[in-house]
Amino acid sequence: MKDPDLDDLRLVAALAAGRGARHAAQALGAHVATVYRRLQALEARLGQPLFERADGDFQPTPAGAELITAAADVLARLGALQRRLAADDGRLVGDLSVTTTDSLLPILSRALVPFQAAHPEVRLSLTVSNAMADMARRDADVAVRPTATPPETLMGRKVAAVDFAVYGSDVGAPERWVVLDDSLSAVPSARWAKARAEGAAVQVNSMWAAAEACAAGLGRAVLPGYLARLFPIAPLSPPIAELESAVWMLFHPDHKTTPRVRYFVREVSDALKALLAAPSPGP
Repeated sequence: MKDPDLDDLRLVAALAAGRGARHAAQALGAHVATVYRRLQALEARLGQPLFERADGDFQPTPAGAELITAAADVLARLGALQRRLAADDGRLVGDLSVTTTDSLLPILSRALVPFQAAHPEVRLSLTVSNAMADMARRDADVAVRPTATPPETLMGRKVAAVDFAVYGSDVGAPERWVVLDDSLSAVPSARWAKARAEGAAVQVNSMWAAAEACAAGLGRAVLPGYLARLFPIAPLSPPIAELESAVWMLFHPDHKTTPRVRYFVREVSDALKALLAAPSPGP
């Protein structure tokens, strides 16, 4: 029997963190079918099930719980080692992995241009995901995300405040709503909109898709101003005070002395702040 390898440990850790194949697939950057296939192959090699499946929820078996604990320990140790090695490298060269959301991608991409030009030996890896990366396992070096409550385990810089409002187009059915589906149920604007949609809603699985659907006339949507201004839509409400948020640039404390992370956070956050400062349309 072949012992579980590092990819196997990442698989079970992602399944445990997301409690299902869809969230694990997002974290691993893989297709859902690939996650199922890899899990079945691992269970076949070990000769026993690692998870009980029920209505899409994955509950670890006793063997699975043991492997999850071992995976968390190994991945945490590996991540700590990688961060220490990165911090020891005083040159502004090497790999730098960045994760962000689909709604911020167009603006962040523009903010990356001067950094890449100034530091051509830094190899950027950009991942788009609505799930928060596990920075302790070094899933990413820097996370650029909209959030009102950044994790206490991370350090970072608040780049800019973000206002949310209800937007709509001048075509289609403005009495209907475009809302985010259950995969984004933790997003405050998703809960706010669903509480008011009263069943007449089109569901999408990303903020960008909500803006696209809104612009096409499928209904009104709650969107951040920085995203809404990229589409031919107009605000139907003033900014919603209870949804006020911010764009943050976050990293693990072990990276506070890593040159390429420090330079990235300082230079890209300044460029991103300038791009986010463009005024959003008023109601």
